[in-house]
Amino acid sequence: MHNIGGMNTAANTPAFTHDCDDCRYLGTLATPEGRTDLYRCDGGPTVGASLIARFGDEGPDYSSMPESMVDDSARVELRVAKALALDSLRPSPLRLRNPRG
Repeated sequence: MHNIGGMNTAANTPAFTHDCDDCRYLGTLATPEGRTDLYRCDGGPTVGASLIARFGDEGPDYSSMPESMVDDSARVELRVAKALALDSLRPSPLRLRNPRG
């Protein structure tokens, strides 16, 4: 679970149906307005990655934007998705063992 700007994300199962096999589920954002599932879609070699915020089961119940264009002016859900996507791509810190104990 992440807490980003007072909004919680839970990386368990999506709240809504999403029909793209290329998308990677990042978590569900819980806000006072409701829940939003967050995804990152690689979109293939020519399109580039997109971030998706799904807020319902119906086809048009989402917002998306190319990952490279998500900045401070984007919807908060897409900014959170970008932060989670970047966090998930970051290598885990190496745990170095002290040879003396």
